[in-house]
Amino acid sequence: MKTPSQPRAIYYIVAIQIWEYFSFYGMRALLILYLTHQLGFDDNHAISLFSAYASLVYVTPILGGWLADRLLGNRTAVIAGALLMTLGHVVLGIDTNSTFSLYLALAIIICGYGLFKSNISCLLGELYDENDHRRDGGFSLLYAAGNIGSIAAPIACRPGCSVVWMACWLCPCGWRHVYRFVDFLKRASSFPVHA
Repeated sequence: MKTPSQPRAIYYIVAIQIWEYFSFYGMRALLILYLTHQLGFDDNHAISLFSAYASLVYVTPILGGWLADRLLGNRTAVIAGALLMTLGHVVLGIDTNSTFSLYLALAIIICGYGLFKSNISCLLGELYDENDHRRDGGFSLLYAAGNIGSIAAPIACRPGCSVVWMACWLCPCGWRHVYRFVDFLKRASSFPVHA
């Protein structure tokens, strides 16, 4: 007996999840190097800023979940979050020598992460009826996607910064987000609530 396949929409959600993790772990791999080598921050300042960034990235999904539940809905929150993360990486890549651009970009990325992270799994959950046996498999795909993105990021991002910092932020993090985000937008309105 053939097992029913996953809903088509899951593959778009999984692809976006890969790039979200890629973006986050790519940023983790590069941020302190960027702060110390490109912007001339001392080690303590760089570590403090990295710690604040990492802390806020983990705290803001609480607010993002609340906003999705009360105002935006999961789909809108995920789309807004992906757009903000993309915009943040583009801002970071456009002006790689400015501390203002750095702080602005980090703030935008943090806000995007807060909207995205807490709602992507909820969006995936909406694809299934409550008792659909494919649901567990869908969440396994989502978690595997995160692992793929987190493993690939430090490997792919490091070579770029030896060339130019703009390549670090725009190529591995920003432009892939743009591509996946545009593709997601084209298809998001056709996602069924239950497949």
